[in-house]
Amino acid sequence: MMRQNYCLNRTPKKLIQRRLNPRGPSGGQAFFKWLAILALLAATAASYAFLSAKRSQDAELARLGAENQQELAKQNEEVERLRTENKELERLRAESQEVVKLRGEVAQLRTLQKEEQKIQAENQQLRATIQQLQQVGTENSTLRNQNQQLQGTITERTSAATCLANLKAIEAVKARWAADYQKHPTEGPLDADLFGPGRYVPQKPVCPSGGVYTLGQVQAKPTCTTPGHTY
Repeated sequence: MMRQNYCLNRTPKKLIQRRLNPRGPSGGQAFFKWLAILALLAATAASYAFLSAKRSQDAELARLGAENQQELAKQNEEVERLRTENKELERLRAESQEVVKLRGEVAQLRTLQKEEQKIQAENQQLRATIQQLQQVGTENSTLRNQNQQLQGTITERTSAATCLANLKAIEAVKARWAADYQKHPTEGPLDADLFGPGRYVPQKPVCPSGGVYTLGQVQAKPTCTTPGHTY
């Protein structure tokens, strides 16, 4: 390269000297020869300049390509980041929708809990009412039993009083029969002597409890087979 520059710097000087000092008849040929050499050197210099320019252009293109690659890599990273952010946004949207759904479900659950609490309170009131009714029913059953016992006692006492009244009536009729017919105290009447049409009593009295009367002797009291019907 330095040699070529030296030749370029020295050649024009020699050509000028040879043009000023031509030597013999071959001076014209030498002139054209050096002119061709100058053209060749100019072409070489132009080629070198072209190659240098091309190398500079290639280097610039390589630099631009590297910058483009870096920019493309940055853009790809940005796109990937945006995709990641988009996915994250989609996830957050889904979670937000899920949160809204959960809030709605929680509101429904709270409403159901309030209704359940209300139903439980009503059930407790119903249980208390049922217990009161059961107590009333138990008391009614006790009262019914007591009433039945009282009614049984009253019926039994009424039956006993009626039977005693019948026995006393039979005794009175038997005494009248003995007086009318002058019977001895050891004698006793028959049912036909005291009861029936045309007799002292139209119909023989009956024990309300189903007991059977025995007239007995004049001096004895009439009896009933029902326990406790005595006087």
